[in-house]
Amino acid sequence: MYFCFIIDDEQMERFFPISHLTPEQLCNLYRDACEVGRRTIQYDKPLEQEYYEISLPDEVILKNIRGGNRSYIVFHRDFEDMPDATTVAFMLAEHPYTTAYINIDNSLLEEIRP
Repeated sequence: MYFCFIIDDEQMERFFPISHLTPEQLCNLYRDACEVGRRTIQYDKPLEQEYYEISLPDEVILKNIRGGNRSYIVFHRDFEDMPDATTVAFMLAEHPYTTAYINIDNSLLEEIRP
């Protein structure tokens, strides 16, 4: 199951849940995605549409990646002011309102190991 937002024939943002992956598989995906993508950690201020970039070491992020509905992939194509990219998002279990994002240029996707 996925959610897709298509604005017109060219703009698209498509969400794919990855809840079927185990925590170990999610950690491997995080490591692989970090090799080719840009990592950002965001704290979303509750009840407000504000967020702050924060810094957390990889060890803390990997310790807080859980299975279930806490992680997803978003494919962007000509969507708003965003570059064409795929974002892998990992919500962190012990850090409420905090998500680790890895943004990968779509031309680099084939570099991630299967």
